[in-house]
Amino acid sequence: MPAACARSVAPVPAIARPERSLGANPEFPALLRSIANGDQTAFARFYDLTCQTIFGLTLRIVRDRGFAEEVTHDVYLQIWNQADRYHSDRGTPLAWALTIARSQIGRAHV
Repeated sequence: MPAACARSVAPVPAIARPERSLGANPEFPALLRSIANGDQTAFARFYDLTCQTIFGLTLRIVRDRGFAEEVTHDVYLQIWNQADRYHSDRGTPLAWALTIARSQIGRAHV
């Protein structure tokens, strides 16, 4: 995970409802389709638009910056490898990414 995202996120007591602010971004579904086709530029754009939210959630849950960075890295690796599994009828792209983050945290604690 680029340090710029990690450094720009401060621990917060609560997360603003990201699905209302970022989740409705009309660019996200197209980015995920492009990511599924191996588009690195689309992946970088999706990362730039979502990393603060993903890292912020992860940091808030695990309360350890280094561990949160590792989990966030794993989240984006999974997004890269499984972007074709996103289905818009199940929720927004950001909600999907946040679900992956929660799942990664659960796996890491096992």
